[in-house]
Amino acid sequence: MALPKYKEIKAIVEKTISTRFNNVMRFEMRPFNESPSIVQHEGKTLIHNTLDNQRTQKIMKYKKAQVDYRLEYAKIINMTPEEVVAIIDEKAKDMGGQMAKYQFQVLNETIKETGNSVNAGNKKLSPELLLESMSKISISFDKNGNPKMPTIVIGQRMADEWKRVIAEAESDPTHKEKFDAIMKQKKEEYDAEQAGRKLVD
Repeated sequence: MALPKYKEIKAIVEKTISTRFNNVMRFEMRPFNESPSIVQHEGKTLIHNTLDNQRTQKIMKYKKAQVDYRLEYAKIINMTPEEVVAIIDEKAKDMGGQMAKYQFQVLNETIKETGNSVNAGNKKLSPELLLESMSKISISFDKNGNPKMPTIVIGQRMADEWKRVIAEAESDPTHKEKFDAIMKQKKEEYDAEQAGRKLVD
């Protein structure tokens, strides 16, 4: 499928392809799409502080993500729109997968460094383990004081088991009481953190 000669139509086609690519790529990165983000225009590393240690600077190196595709001009002329979309989707999934994999790697390294993890060992999954995990997560709140619950990423093999545990935790009054206590503590931590930021500003 050759691009048209008219500049205006070319621009529309390019924008459509770019939008499709970005949408598919972001779908592959969906666990991280709601995470806070910044745009850094220069440099190959990010130097930053963490909330638990404002004195020590951390360095995060960027990793290049790229996809390559070469197509002979003769083949482009005879391609159907469906074939073009299939190529775009394939490469976008590849790109998004690379980026998500690296973000999981950085997340795992940070968790290991801070010790902010729950090791179930040989224990069976239970509401108690779920609540223990929740107690280690930083949770923010909206302007009405409602918690913005984090996204839970679960492997397909464990999905049904985790659904069972979550349902059990929600239906048991004792677990509900413990959950409410954790949320109360998280709200106090969040309010203190926000107050500290206002003082700095």
